[in-house]
Amino acid sequence: MKFIKSRNFQISTFILLLAFATLDLFYNAFSVTDKQIWTAFFYFSSDIQAKYFTLPSLTSAIEPGILEETERYLMILIFLTGFKYARKWRLPIAVYASGILFGLSHAGNVGWNGETFSATIAQVIGVMGSGFLWAVLYLYTGKLWLPMLYHFLMDYLANLQSGWNSAGWTFSGYASDYIQEILMVGVPLVFTIWMMYGKRRAVIEENVDCLLNLKDSKFINKKVSRN
Repeated sequence: MKFIKSRNFQISTFILLLAFATLDLFYNAFSVTDKQIWTAFFYFSSDIQAKYFTLPSLTSAIEPGILEETERYLMILIFLTGFKYARKWRLPIAVYASGILFGLSHAGNVGWNGETFSATIAQVIGVMGSGFLWAVLYLYTGKLWLPMLYHFLMDYLANLQSGWNSAGWTFSGYASDYIQEILMVGVPLVFTIWMMYGKRRAVIEENVDCLLNLKDSKFINKKVSRN
């Protein structure tokens, strides 16, 4: 989508959006928990290893970064098109439905290199938060390459720490694991709800109209009614 500077566009909102997307990336890539509850909030570990700087580690992160975000872009477009005249609901439906479907698409990871069923359920729920954020990031900026970049970095940083063919998720059932899940999906959910109001929503709606080729729909409707 071609970026058109809206009078409602706020650089402070854009910076905050990037900051939250980066925080989500950092938390997903480096958070570590154990039996102690505080580790879900304050314990982070970067275990990047030279032996994982391999071509498979790179390509296995590029593939979902490009293909999965393209697929999710199509899902967003489908939901927006289906509810294009329901202006109150089309945006939240597109953002949250596409994010939920993004999470559910990871359900097939159960058993992948030893990933347990509980770990897969945790992954399905946890990545929904990133899906919400990346959908809003795209719709606010009109640039699909931004969520592609964040998706790639999240997967690549994980690959550099445990290898591209390792189990994608872990879940031990401690209280800290449940808190971590809540944070992963809850913080992005609250932030994206905040993005649904005020000038922030106005910018997104303008981009949605442009995406759906409804840019002049209000003007056309007014003109018709006057005639």
